[in-house]
Amino acid sequence: MRRILYAWWLRGSLIGARGLASPARERVVVINQFMLLVLLVTLAYQMLYLLTDAERMRPVMMVHGLSILGFLLALLANYRRHYLSAALLSLGVPMMIQVPGVTYMISADSGMHLFLLSSGVLTFLVFSNQLRWLRYLFLVVSTLLFVLLDSFCTPEIAAVTLPAEQLRVMFLLNLVSFVLLLYALSTLFHGQLILQGGRIERQARDLAHLANTDLLTQLPNRRRIITEAQRSGLFQGVVAIADIDHFKAVNDRYGHACGDAILQKVAQVLQHSIREVDRVGRWGGEEFIFLLSYSSAEEALRVLERVREQVEATEVQFEGHAFRVTISIGMAVMDAERSFDEALREADNALYRGKRQGRNCVVTEAIAY
Repeated sequence: MRRILYAWWLRGSLIGARGLASPARERVVVINQFMLLVLLVTLAYQMLYLLTDAERMRPVMMVHGLSILGFLLALLANYRRHYLSAALLSLGVPMMIQVPGVTYMISADSGMHLFLLSSGVLTFLVFSNQLRWLRYLFLVVSTLLFVLLDSFCTPEIAAVTLPAEQLRVMFLLNLVSFVLLLYALSTLFHGQLILQGGRIERQARDLAHLANTDLLTQLPNRRRIITEAQRSGLFQGVVAIADIDHFKAVNDRYGHACGDAILQKVAQVLQHSIREVDRVGRWGGEEFIFLLSYSSAEEALRVLERVREQVEATEVQFEGHAFRVTISIGMAVMDAERSFDEALREADNALYRGKRQGRNCVVTEAIAY
Protein backbone atom coordinates (compact mmCIF):
# COMPACT_ATOMS: atom_id res chain seq x y z
CA MET A 1 0.00 0.00 0.00
CA ARG A 2 2.73 2.46 0.92
CA ARG A 3 4.67 1.76 -2.29
CA ILE A 4 1.56 2.55 -4.29
CA LEU A 5 1.10 5.81 -2.40
CA TYR A 6 4.74 6.80 -2.93
CA ALA A 7 4.40 6.14 -6.68
CA TRP A 8 1.21 8.19 -6.78
CA TRP A 9 2.88 11.11 -5.04
CA LEU A 10 5.90 10.94 -7.39
CA ARG A 11 3.65 10.92 -10.44
CA GLY A 12 1.80 13.99 -9.17
CA SER A 13 5.11 15.78 -8.60
CA LEU A 14 6.37 15.05 -12.11
CA ILE A 15 3.10 16.16 -13.68
CA GLY A 16 3.29 19.39 -11.71
CA ALA A 17 6.89 20.00 -12.78
CA ARG A 18 5.87 19.82 -16.43
CA GLY A 19 3.01 22.27 -15.99
CA LEU A 20 2.91 25.94 -16.78
CA ALA A 21 2.78 28.58 -14.06
CA SER A 22 -0.70 29.80 -13.23
CA PRO A 23 -1.36 33.53 -13.43
CA ALA A 24 -2.07 35.29 -10.14
CA ARG A 25 -5.83 35.41 -10.65
CA GLU A 26 -6.02 31.66 -11.25
CA ARG A 27 -3.81 30.93 -8.25
CA VAL A 28 -6.26 32.94 -6.14
CA VAL A 29 -9.05 30.62 -7.26
CA VAL A 30 -6.93 27.53 -6.54
CA ILE A 31 -5.99 28.73 -3.03
CA ASN A 32 -9.62 29.57 -2.22
CA GLN A 33 -10.89 26.22 -3.45
CA PHE A 34 -8.19 24.29 -1.62
CA MET A 35 -8.70 26.21 1.60
CA LEU A 36 -12.46 25.70 1.54
CA LEU A 37 -12.01 21.99 0.86
CA VAL A 38 -9.50 21.50 3.68
CA LEU A 39 -11.59 23.66 6.00
CA LEU A 40 -14.64 21.46 5.40
CA VAL A 41 -12.62 18.29 6.01
CA THR A 42 -11.17 19.71 9.23
CA LEU A 43 -14.59 20.77 10.51
CA ALA A 44 -15.91 17.29 9.73
CA TYR A 45 -13.12 15.76 11.82
CA GLN A 46 -13.85 18.17 14.64
CA MET A 47 -17.48 17.07 14.65
CA LEU A 48 -16.41 13.43 14.58
CA TYR A 49 -14.08 13.89 17.54
CA LEU A 50 -16.72 15.87 19.42
CA LEU A 51 -19.37 13.18 18.96
CA THR A 52 -17.16 10.16 19.68
CA ASP A 53 -14.52 10.89 22.30
CA ALA A 54 -14.23 14.63 22.92
CA GLU A 55 -12.34 14.33 26.20
CA ARG A 56 -9.61 12.07 24.89
CA MET A 57 -9.31 13.91 21.57
CA ARG A 58 -9.13 17.38 23.15
CA PRO A 59 -5.41 17.95 22.23
CA VAL A 60 -6.10 16.88 18.65
CA MET A 61 -9.12 19.18 18.49
CA MET A 62 -6.95 22.06 19.69
CA VAL A 63 -4.49 21.46 16.82
CA HIS A 64 -7.38 21.36 14.36
CA GLY A 65 -8.79 24.53 15.86
CA LEU A 66 -5.44 26.29 15.39
CA SER A 67 -5.39 25.03 11.80
CA ILE A 68 -8.89 26.38 11.16
CA LEU A 69 -7.68 29.79 12.33
CA GLY A 70 -4.75 29.54 9.90
CA PHE A 71 -7.08 28.60 7.02
CA LEU A 72 -9.31 31.58 7.75
CA LEU A 73 -6.26 33.86 7.78
CA ALA A 74 -5.21 32.41 4.42
CA LEU A 75 -8.64 33.16 2.94
CA LEU A 76 -8.47 36.69 4.36
CA ALA A 77 -4.98 37.24 2.94
CA ASN A 78 -6.15 36.00 -0.43
CA TYR A 79 -9.16 38.34 -0.30
CA ARG A 80 -6.85 41.27 0.47
CA ARG A 81 -4.57 40.26 -2.44
CA HIS A 82 -1.66 39.23 -0.24
CA TYR A 83 -1.15 36.25 -2.51
CA LEU A 84 2.23 35.12 -1.22
CA SER A 85 1.03 35.17 2.40
CA ALA A 86 -2.08 33.25 1.39
CA ALA A 87 -0.03 30.67 -0.46
CA LEU A 88 2.40 30.21 2.44
CA LEU A 89 -0.46 29.81 4.91
CA SER A 90 -2.42 27.45 2.66
CA LEU A 91 0.54 25.09 2.46
CA GLY A 92 2.31 25.83 5.73
CA VAL A 93 -0.63 25.32 8.08
CA PRO A 94 -1.56 21.76 7.05
CA MET A 95 2.01 20.64 6.27
CA MET A 96 3.82 22.16 9.23
CA ILE A 97 1.16 22.32 11.96
CA GLN A 98 -1.98 20.29 11.41
CA VAL A 99 -0.72 17.06 9.82
CA PRO A 100 2.54 16.66 11.83
CA GLY A 101 0.85 17.70 15.07
CA VAL A 102 -2.09 15.29 14.79
CA THR A 103 0.10 12.45 13.49
CA TYR A 104 2.52 12.88 16.39
CA MET A 105 -0.35 12.78 18.90
CA ILE A 106 -2.23 9.73 17.60
CA SER A 107 0.52 7.94 15.55
CA ALA A 108 1.09 7.33 11.84
CA ASP A 109 -1.29 4.36 11.99
CA SER A 110 -4.11 6.91 11.74
CA GLY A 111 -3.01 7.77 8.18
CA MET A 112 -3.16 11.51 8.84
CA HIS A 113 0.33 11.99 7.38
CA LEU A 114 -0.92 10.77 3.98
CA PHE A 115 -2.08 14.33 3.27
CA LEU A 116 1.57 15.39 3.02
CA LEU A 117 1.76 13.45 -0.26
CA SER A 118 -0.63 15.92 -1.93
CA SER A 119 2.13 18.55 -1.96
CA GLY A 120 3.44 17.09 -5.25
CA VAL A 121 0.57 18.71 -7.15
CA LEU A 122 -0.39 21.48 -4.75
CA THR A 123 2.94 23.32 -4.71
CA PHE A 124 2.84 23.69 -8.50
CA LEU A 125 -0.69 25.04 -8.38
CA VAL A 126 -0.05 27.59 -5.66
CA PHE A 127 3.40 29.01 -6.48
CA SER A 128 4.42 30.65 -9.75
CA ASN A 129 7.59 29.98 -11.72
CA GLN A 130 9.16 33.04 -10.13
CA LEU A 131 8.87 31.26 -6.76
CA ARG A 132 9.88 27.81 -7.94
CA TRP A 133 12.37 27.56 -5.08
CA LEU A 134 9.41 27.62 -2.68
CA ARG A 135 7.84 24.79 -4.65
CA TYR A 136 10.82 22.56 -4.15
CA LEU A 137 11.34 23.69 -0.54
CA PHE A 138 7.82 22.62 0.42
CA LEU A 139 8.20 19.45 -1.61
CA VAL A 140 11.42 18.47 0.17
CA VAL A 141 10.18 19.43 3.64
CA SER A 142 6.86 17.59 3.22
CA THR A 143 8.68 14.49 1.96
CA LEU A 144 11.08 14.49 4.90
CA LEU A 145 8.20 15.01 7.34
CA PHE A 146 6.27 12.14 5.79
CA VAL A 147 9.24 9.77 6.11
CA LEU A 148 9.94 10.83 9.71
CA LEU A 149 6.31 10.58 10.79
CA ASP A 150 5.82 7.26 9.05
CA SER A 151 8.98 5.82 10.60
CA PHE A 152 8.87 7.08 14.19
CA CYS A 153 5.31 8.02 15.15
CA THR A 154 4.17 4.63 16.41
CA PRO A 155 1.17 3.94 18.68
CA GLU A 156 3.57 3.14 21.54
CA ILE A 157 4.82 6.73 21.81
CA ALA A 158 1.56 8.48 20.90
CA ALA A 159 0.37 11.17 23.30
CA VAL A 160 -3.25 10.13 22.73
CA THR A 161 -3.75 6.39 23.05
CA LEU A 162 -6.45 5.00 20.77
CA PRO A 163 -7.63 1.42 20.27
CA ALA A 164 -6.19 -0.40 17.25
CA GLU A 165 -9.65 -0.76 15.73
CA GLN A 166 -10.26 2.98 15.94
CA LEU A 167 -6.87 3.67 14.32
CA ARG A 168 -7.76 1.35 11.43
CA VAL A 169 -11.04 3.18 10.90
CA MET A 170 -9.22 6.52 10.97
CA PHE A 171 -6.67 5.22 8.49
CA LEU A 172 -9.43 4.22 6.07
CA LEU A 173 -11.18 7.57 6.50
CA ASN A 174 -7.93 9.46 5.93
CA LEU A 175 -7.08 7.30 2.94
CA VAL A 176 -10.44 8.00 1.32
CA SER A 177 -10.15 11.71 2.14
CA PHE A 178 -6.60 11.80 0.74
CA VAL A 179 -7.68 10.13 -2.52
CA LEU A 180 -10.58 12.57 -2.89
CA LEU A 181 -8.26 15.50 -2.16
CA LEU A 182 -5.74 14.27 -4.69
CA TYR A 183 -8.50 13.84 -7.25
CA ALA A 184 -9.72 17.37 -6.56
CA LEU A 185 -6.19 18.78 -6.93
CA SER A 186 -5.67 16.84 -10.14
CA THR A 187 -8.94 18.25 -11.47
CA LEU A 188 -7.82 21.77 -10.58
CA PHE A 189 -4.45 21.18 -12.20
CA HIS A 190 -6.10 19.81 -15.35
CA GLY A 191 -8.30 22.89 -15.44
CA GLN A 192 -5.21 25.10 -15.18
CA LEU A 193 -3.62 23.30 -18.13
CA ILE A 194 -6.76 23.80 -20.21
CA LEU A 195 -6.79 27.51 -19.35
CA GLN A 196 -3.10 27.77 -20.19
CA GLY A 197 -3.67 26.01 -23.51
CA GLY A 198 -6.47 28.39 -24.39
CA ARG A 199 -4.33 31.37 -23.43
CA ILE A 200 -1.43 30.14 -25.57
CA GLU A 201 -3.75 29.66 -28.55
CA ARG A 202 -5.12 33.19 -28.18
CA GLN A 203 -1.62 34.61 -27.88
CA ALA A 204 -0.54 32.68 -30.98
CA ARG A 205 -3.50 34.08 -32.92
CA ASP A 206 -2.75 37.60 -31.71
CA LEU A 207 0.92 37.28 -32.67
CA ALA A 208 0.00 35.91 -36.08
CA HIS A 209 -2.37 38.85 -36.57
CA LEU A 210 0.33 41.34 -35.55
CA ALA A 211 2.89 39.68 -37.83
CA ASN A 212 0.56 39.89 -40.83
CA THR A 213 -1.23 43.20 -40.25
CA ASP A 214 -0.15 46.78 -40.80
CA LEU A 215 -0.70 48.48 -37.45
CA LEU A 216 -1.57 51.90 -38.86
CA THR A 217 -4.14 50.94 -41.49
CA GLN A 218 -5.14 47.49 -40.15
CA LEU A 219 -4.78 46.14 -43.68
CA PRO A 220 -2.80 42.99 -44.49
CA ASN A 221 0.89 43.88 -44.66
CA ARG A 222 3.48 43.10 -47.32
CA ARG A 223 4.27 39.67 -45.86
CA ARG A 224 0.61 38.61 -45.79
CA ILE A 225 -0.02 39.70 -49.36
CA ILE A 226 3.06 37.91 -50.69
CA THR A 227 2.05 34.76 -48.83
CA GLU A 228 -1.46 34.85 -50.29
CA ALA A 229 -0.19 35.50 -53.80
CA GLN A 230 2.43 32.74 -53.72
CA ARG A 231 0.57 30.01 -51.88
CA SER A 232 -0.14 26.69 -53.58
CA GLY A 233 -2.56 26.93 -56.51
CA LEU A 234 -0.98 30.19 -57.66
CA PHE A 235 -3.11 33.32 -57.54
CA GLN A 236 -4.53 34.16 -60.95
CA GLY A 237 -6.08 37.50 -61.77
CA VAL A 238 -4.75 41.04 -61.64
CA VAL A 239 -2.06 42.55 -59.45
CA ALA A 240 -2.25 46.32 -58.96
CA ILE A 241 -0.23 48.90 -57.05
CA ALA A 242 -1.74 52.21 -55.92
CA ASP A 243 0.22 55.25 -54.77
CA ILE A 244 -1.19 58.39 -53.09
CA ASP A 245 -0.36 61.38 -55.28
CA HIS A 246 1.85 64.13 -53.80
CA PHE A 247 1.82 62.42 -50.41
CA LYS A 248 5.34 63.56 -49.49
CA ALA A 249 4.32 67.20 -49.94
CA VAL A 250 1.41 66.75 -47.50
CA ASN A 251 3.72 65.08 -44.98
CA ASP A 252 6.33 67.84 -45.27
CA ARG A 253 3.78 70.64 -44.93
CA TYR A 254 1.36 69.29 -42.30
CA GLY A 255 3.40 66.65 -40.50
CA HIS A 256 3.39 62.89 -40.24
CA ALA A 257 0.31 62.83 -38.02
CA CYS A 258 -1.68 64.33 -40.87
CA GLY A 259 -0.11 61.83 -43.26
CA ASP A 260 -1.11 58.96 -40.97
CA ALA A 261 -4.70 60.20 -40.88
CA ILE A 262 -4.77 60.29 -44.69
CA LEU A 263 -3.31 56.78 -44.92
CA GLN A 264 -5.93 55.44 -42.52
CA LYS A 265 -8.80 57.10 -44.40
CA VAL A 266 -7.57 55.97 -47.81
CA ALA A 267 -7.13 52.42 -46.48
CA GLN A 268 -10.77 52.41 -45.32
CA VAL A 269 -11.96 53.62 -48.71
CA LEU A 270 -9.90 51.02 -50.55
CA GLN A 271 -11.15 48.23 -48.29
CA HIS A 272 -14.80 49.18 -48.86
CA SER A 273 -14.48 49.81 -52.60
CA ILE A 274 -13.22 46.40 -53.71
CA ARG A 275 -15.23 43.19 -54.12
CA GLU A 276 -15.46 40.53 -51.41
CA VAL A 277 -13.21 38.16 -53.40
CA ASP A 278 -10.45 40.77 -53.74
CA ARG A 279 -7.69 41.71 -51.33
CA VAL A 280 -5.99 45.00 -50.59
CA GLY A 281 -2.98 45.51 -48.37
CA ARG A 282 -0.41 48.12 -47.50
CA TRP A 283 2.71 47.61 -49.59
CA GLY A 284 4.82 50.21 -47.82
CA GLY A 285 4.89 53.96 -47.30
CA GLU A 286 1.99 55.47 -49.26
CA GLU A 287 1.68 52.45 -51.57
CA PHE A 288 -1.10 49.85 -51.49
CA ILE A 289 -1.40 46.57 -53.38
CA PHE A 290 -4.47 44.81 -54.79
CA LEU A 291 -5.03 41.16 -55.63
CA LEU A 292 -8.12 40.98 -57.85
CA SER A 293 -8.95 37.30 -57.98
CA TYR A 294 -9.75 35.62 -61.30
CA SER A 295 -10.39 38.93 -63.00
CA SER A 296 -9.83 39.81 -66.61
CA ALA A 297 -7.98 43.03 -67.39
CA GLU A 298 -11.25 44.73 -68.39
CA GLU A 299 -13.10 43.68 -65.23
CA ALA A 300 -10.18 44.68 -63.01
CA LEU A 301 -9.99 48.04 -64.75
CA ARG A 302 -13.64 48.76 -63.88
CA VAL A 303 -13.06 47.83 -60.22
CA LEU A 304 -9.93 49.95 -59.91
CA GLU A 305 -11.55 52.92 -61.64
CA ARG A 306 -14.32 52.76 -59.05
CA VAL A 307 -11.70 52.64 -56.29
CA ARG A 308 -9.89 55.66 -57.75
CA GLU A 309 -13.15 57.65 -57.97
CA GLN A 310 -14.10 56.80 -54.39
CA VAL A 311 -10.74 58.05 -53.11
CA GLU A 312 -11.00 61.24 -55.15
CA ALA A 313 -14.47 61.93 -53.72
CA THR A 314 -13.40 61.37 -50.10
CA GLU A 315 -12.61 64.27 -47.79
CA VAL A 316 -10.13 63.79 -44.95
CA GLN A 317 -10.54 66.00 -41.87
CA PHE A 318 -7.49 66.72 -39.70
CA GLU A 319 -7.14 69.46 -37.07
CA GLY A 320 -9.57 71.80 -38.79
CA HIS A 321 -8.19 71.22 -42.29
CA ALA A 322 -10.02 69.37 -45.06
CA PHE A 323 -7.90 67.36 -47.48
CA ARG A 324 -8.71 65.64 -50.73
CA VAL A 325 -6.20 63.25 -52.22
CA THR A 326 -6.00 61.18 -55.36
CA ILE A 327 -4.26 57.93 -56.21
CA SER A 328 -2.51 56.54 -59.24
CA ILE A 329 -2.81 52.82 -59.97
CA GLY A 330 -0.78 50.48 -62.13
CA MET A 331 -2.07 46.99 -62.93
CA ALA A 332 -0.84 43.81 -64.59
CA VAL A 333 -2.30 40.38 -65.26
CA MET A 334 -0.91 37.39 -63.35
CA ASP A 335 -1.53 33.86 -64.58
CA ALA A 336 0.12 30.44 -64.74
CA GLU A 337 2.72 31.78 -67.20
CA ARG A 338 3.67 34.82 -65.18
CA SER A 339 4.96 34.79 -61.61
CA PHE A 340 3.85 37.19 -58.91
CA ASP A 341 7.19 39.02 -59.02
CA GLU A 342 6.92 39.48 -62.78
CA ALA A 343 3.35 40.77 -62.56
CA LEU A 344 4.35 43.05 -59.71
CA ARG A 345 7.19 44.50 -61.74
CA GLU A 346 4.87 45.20 -64.70
CA ALA A 347 2.28 46.81 -62.39
CA ASP A 348 5.00 49.00 -60.89
CA ASN A 349 6.13 50.10 -64.38
CA ALA A 350 2.52 50.92 -65.27
CA LEU A 351 2.19 52.97 -62.07
CA TYR A 352 5.20 55.11 -62.96
CA ARG A 353 3.82 55.68 -66.45
CA GLY A 354 0.65 56.92 -64.83
CA LYS A 355 2.68 59.28 -62.61
CA ARG A 356 4.40 60.72 -65.66
CA GLN A 357 1.08 61.14 -67.48
CA GLY A 358 -0.45 63.38 -64.82
CA ARG A 359 -1.48 61.09 -61.90
CA ASN A 360 -5.02 60.28 -60.69
CA CYS A 361 -5.44 57.49 -63.22
CA VAL A 362 -5.44 53.71 -63.69
CA VAL A 363 -2.81 52.38 -66.08
CA THR A 364 -2.58 48.88 -67.52
CA GLU A 365 0.57 47.24 -68.80
CA ALA A 366 0.21 48.85 -72.21
CA ILE A 367 -2.69 51.37 -72.30
CA ALA A 368 -3.29 54.43 -70.15
CA TYR A 369 -6.84 55.54 -69.35
